Amino acid sequence: MLYGKYKKPVINLSECCEEVLGLCYKNAREAARRCELPFPVVRTRNTRHAPYLVHIRDLARYLDSTFEDARKDFDKL
Repeated sequence: MLYGKYKKPVINLSECCEEVLGLCYKNAREAARRCELPFPVVRTRNTRHAPYLVHIRDLARYLDSTFEDARKDFDKL
């Protein structure tokens, strides 16, 4: 489904940070810099101006895990 939305396997963190994490890009970028995001991000160049990139496979795993945890909590009720 994510591939259908983004049409590419690797996306810029700015494309998903608000929708998935509820963070503005500035805060998501800071969390990425501190390795505090719940999924891996990379920079293809060793410069602070290079964008953080997210593989949609990792994003999908994070979303699936989050929904599975919520489903377990819901089923306990």
